[in-house]
Amino acid sequence: MVDHTSTSHVTSESVRSELIGALQLDLIGPANDHQFARELLPESPSRWYLTGFSRTQHGAH
Repeated sequence: MVDHTSTSHVTSESVRSELIGALQLDLIGPANDHQFARELLPESPSRWYLTGFSRTQHGAH
């Protein structure tokens, strides 16, 4: 996330970018290269991410 409390100029593009990133995390979950990619959830991913999730074909059921 970008620190908008500094003296930097906030643009509609930067706000839109931050919003898209936040929605992607909430709806889909982190991409493989995101800092939260290796997070351990206390519940099933289907309880956290609204649009589903991916797992390996031989993943735990």
